[in-house]
Amino acid sequence: MRMDSSVTDRLHALERLRELLSLFHVANDADDHWSSAEATEIRQRAIKGIRDLLAEHPFVIAIFPTLESELETAHQRDISWSIWMAVEREIRGKSHR
Repeated sequence: MRMDSSVTDRLHALERLRELLSLFHVANDADDHWSSAEATEIRQRAIKGIRDLLAEHPFVIAIFPTLESELETAHQRDISWSIWMAVEREIRGKSHR
């Protein structure tokens, strides 16, 4: 069965969100193993990317209402695993339709 373009667009947006959230884990590795400055840069890039994605795809915030508040403190700590896992569940649900 073929997905319509709106479902495909939503799926691509969610996959992009997953990629951006994964950058927080890369930043943690940078903190632990090579460069705090690079970790900060990676987190800032992820936050900007997520904010850009939310502006382009407002449906994302409806699905993950705590995401915006988590971005406010993300430069200081990691995005919660619960958000990442919720994105994974949403992607799995969309890709099986």
